[in-house]
Amino acid sequence: GRVLLVLNPFSNPAALQRLWVLYEVWSTLRMRASLSCCVAPQDAPLLTSALHGDLEPTRLALQDLDARTADTATLQDKSILLESIKREIGFEKLNEGVISGLRQWLVDSGSAWLTKAQQSGAQETP
Repeated sequence: GRVLLVLNPFSNPAALQRLWVLYEVWSTLRMRASLSCCVAPQDAPLLTSALHGDLEPTRLALQDLDARTADTATLQDKSILLESIKREIGFEKLNEGVISGLRQWLVDSGSAWLTKAQQSGAQETP
């Protein structure tokens, strides 16, 4: 399976504030499925900067990631999902897994971009 996560805005992705999204990202990583992320064109400079080593915006975006405070469409969904996470996974494990997976995506993207740039001799935005 494959999952595409939209990180918009890149500096504070709205999707990472949604409980179902965090749960789905964690499930994707647990199942060793493919997680890909994309950013809006206006955020490409931030992603490029991160790939060049300026990870501060990424660190700031991830430091507040917490399934316990994430939103859902309904209170009933939130209650059911929070209880499931608490019972089956644990909040710290889920949070750490999602953060780790996003960091790995950034490393993989940077590596792929660098390889492509070295092969083409260009310095394009990823």
